[in-house]
Amino acid sequence: MSFKIALVTLCDSPLLEKYKFMFKLIADASSLTDARKFGLLLHDLIQIPRFLGEAAYFGGSNIEPSVRSCFTRSDTSGGDKTVLKTEIELKDFLSWLHREPQSLVWLSVMHRLAGAENVQHQVKCNICKTYPITGLRYRCLR
Repeated sequence: MSFKIALVTLCDSPLLEKYKFMFKLIADASSLTDARKFGLLLHDLIQIPRFLGEAAYFGGSNIEPSVRSCFTRSDTSGGDKTVLKTEIELKDFLSWLHREPQSLVWLSVMHRLAGAENVQHQVKCNICKTYPITGLRYRCLR
């Protein structure tokens, strides 16, 4: 599973498709997953920023707060307390990811950066005179 997660994380596909595939890896036959399997997924996902020495900026290596935040739901009986779900489905997982949790925000940022590699700027480089500049543009726009 760790190898599949690494491959899907680094592949060039839409972010939503990556998320769906990851959830499918940990879901059971009824398309639900529990906190243990979800924790294993998060543990594998944080290995990339950990390997790069950036884990501290994304909540460290403690996945428990992230698991808890994904499995927490409001009490529907009208009270103010929260209840931990025992299982979640894909829509819960995607909703949680939409809030860009600190432990996984690096994945959406990496996806945006990869997408920026193909952007063409209709300007000429002041040094080598290349036109158009493709990829990230580092010069001030003013």
